Amino acid sequence: QLKDVLIKGKEQEIEHTRAEHALATREVRTLQEAWRIEPADLQLEAFVAAGGEGRVYRGRWRRTIEVAIKLMRRDPNREEDWGFSNAEVKAMQRLRGSRLLHFYGVGVCVLLEPDQDGGGDGGDDAGPPTLPSVRATREGEVRGVWDYVVVELMAGGSLADVLDRAGASTEAAWPWRARLALLCDVAEGMAQMH
Repeated sequence: QLKDVLIKGKEQEIEHTRAEHALATREVRTLQEAWRIEPADLQLEAFVAAGGEGRVYRGRWRRTIEVAIKLMRRDPNREEDWGFSNAEVKAMQRLRGSRLLHFYGVGVCVLLEPDQDGGGDGGDDAGPPTLPSVRATREGEVRGVWDYVVVELMAGGSLADVLDRAGASTEAAWPWRARLALLCDVAEGMAQMH
């Protein structure tokens, strides 16, 4: 009888732990969904840059908010790097500050490249190149899938861009007062991150 009571107590404890774990899992999913931005809410407007991790576009979120959209191609063999498991995204979700880029959210899409052949020889462009568009993924789809991060757009570009445009190597173009103000902004941003 004592054995049965102990077994029943352990079974109840295991069931209680499973219920708590299921609740915690649902709460985490709910929090993650709060950061989700649907592809239909995004419009790519201009190519900004490309690198080893993907591409960056200037665009609009909900047709009104000017944003930067960083697209990262998924590696089907590295599921641990997908979406919310990405360390960069986890850090951006936690960080807030007046000197930090505002993080809006994340999502997953298929990048639809514009028709490249266009039916002509490509010799006389009538305008700027057509931008790709994004669409929602279909269940089970893994090829051609991109994760994206949506952040505040830095209209002036990176710090390196600002320094290059200002001719930062000369005192006349970049006075010490402006240099000191910039350094204070950078220091304040670093303090907000830590």
